[in-house]
Amino acid sequence: MNCWLIPYPPLWWLAVGLVILTTIQVYAWPQGWGARLSPKAWGNQGPGKRVRSGDFIPLSLNPYATWLEGLKLWPAVVLFFLLILHH
Repeated sequence: MNCWLIPYPPLWWLAVGLVILTTIQVYAWPQGWGARLSPKAWGNQGPGKRVRSGDFIPLSLNPYATWLEGLKLWPAVVLFFLLILHH
């Protein structure tokens, strides 16, 4: 019988939340959803002031930079969890 040990260190939900938040900002949403997900940001830019036009737009103004910054945080997150799990 194979018994896999899947550790759940404290604060594991922060790593999952980082991935979810980055994905939500980078993913291209329909324009109507963008107004619902981030109404304040949508109101500041307004439909006529949007840099991009089209049916699907990301929440982030520069999705590539958002994705890169999210990736830059991963080494710190991995090191943090390795130090916690090492005891």
